[in-house]
Amino acid sequence: MNRSKISWKIIMNGQFEPQSFDAVGIGIGAFNLSLAALLKKTENFKYKFFDKKEEFIWHEGMLLENAKLQVHFLKDLASCVDPSNPYTFLAYLADQDRIYQFLNRKKNIVSRHEFNSYFKWAAKRIPGLNFGEKIIDLQYNEEKFNIITEKRSLYSKHLIIGTGIQPYIPERFSKFISNDFFHNCEFKRHINKIDFTNKRVAIIGGGQSGAEIFDTLISQKNKPAEIIWVSKRLNFQALEDNCFANEFYTPYYVNYFYNLPKDVRENKLKLQRLTSDGITEELMDEIYNKLYELKYVSQENLKFELIPNHNLSQVKKYGKEYFLTLLDEDLKASINYAVDIVILATGYQPYVPEYLKNLFPNANNANELSINFDYSINWDHCQKNKIFIQNGAKNTHGVADPNLSLAAWRNAVIINSLLGKEFYKTNKDQHILGRTLPAYGQNPFNLHIPQVLDEANP
Repeated sequence: MNRSKISWKIIMNGQFEPQSFDAVGIGIGAFNLSLAALLKKTENFKYKFFDKKEEFIWHEGMLLENAKLQVHFLKDLASCVDPSNPYTFLAYLADQDRIYQFLNRKKNIVSRHEFNSYFKWAAKRIPGLNFGEKIIDLQYNEEKFNIITEKRSLYSKHLIIGTGIQPYIPERFSKFISNDFFHNCEFKRHINKIDFTNKRVAIIGGGQSGAEIFDTLISQKNKPAEIIWVSKRLNFQALEDNCFANEFYTPYYVNYFYNLPKDVRENKLKLQRLTSDGITEELMDEIYNKLYELKYVSQENLKFELIPNHNLSQVKKYGKEYFLTLLDEDLKASINYAVDIVILATGYQPYVPEYLKNLFPNANNANELSINFDYSINWDHCQKNKIFIQNGAKNTHGVADPNLSLAAWRNAVIINSLLGKEFYKTNKDQHILGRTLPAYGQNPFNLHIPQVLDEANP
């Protein structure tokens, strides 16, 4: 839409002078919801958040019956930074009159459904949130951003981008996307429409999402006739969820990681992948036991194959059938399958939203943006007008970036940067795993740097 027409339409609706804000957030997912929860305690700081969705919903396509939260419930919107905040998970439980019953469960595992209900509860109470209002244009001029929504025009000194990540669909398969060839983010919508009875289904991807879909399909009444579950990993591998692995999800480690050379960071992300992208041990055991029952006890007429160490190399469609070619990564030999439905559990990737492309025309994806330690984009006007990015700094800030674990802490860092002072304490991480910080780069936490030992004479 032409920008002058947008402005004229807004004027005709009665708004002559755009309101000005200190910060505007675009997108209201879990991360910007946390930011809004923590901003409430600030004074004389004007902010608004916008989202095109009519109401808050958290990963709607994967809100399955068996879906569990993969982090501790205290890693919520605010607890790790501001435990007395009125929008913590415990505050939600108390408000719902079930905190004692929750604690009586003797479990730290929470369903994703319950956490989604908690987020929705918070979204109805946190001020400054505007749902059902899409951003249609964004310009920068004279040390301020001009944001135009479907309903209004406004100015802001700073921006916080929280529109999330987008499904990763290998380009060679994008032409097949349809009601029977889709990404797992659409699974909940399709499962209510598709009768899987007598269908042959392929699930591509060996992470948690693929496991949850496989478990759902083998557990429902209208089971498919055949399921194949494919992973290019060596096996269907468990989530590394031990105490030491969780040290990667601490403020101290973010600081350490940020100071590493780019090639070292890239290698560490590969090595740490299973701390976030593995399958929970509980779900793996549950699937194995269900398969045992199906095969040896109930002897239901369900064929299944679990195929690790294979990559989907080719897809062809003939009529209503998809012919898949799976390549063995070691033998370089192929096997072929004919199926009716293909579900891609292939993960997500960061992207540059359309409204930002006029500011960053050369950036094809968010990984090409330079990110400062405070999660702001390093651009020409970043000293006066910051653009913060949520869930777009994994390459610079580490494996925790897409995870809920450090959401509250990251937002505390962002708020301190917005205010130009320490409003929240962010340097209070007494780490257990000791590391020598690199001699180069910054040390924003002023952490104690241990004495470097001679490796030959420890």
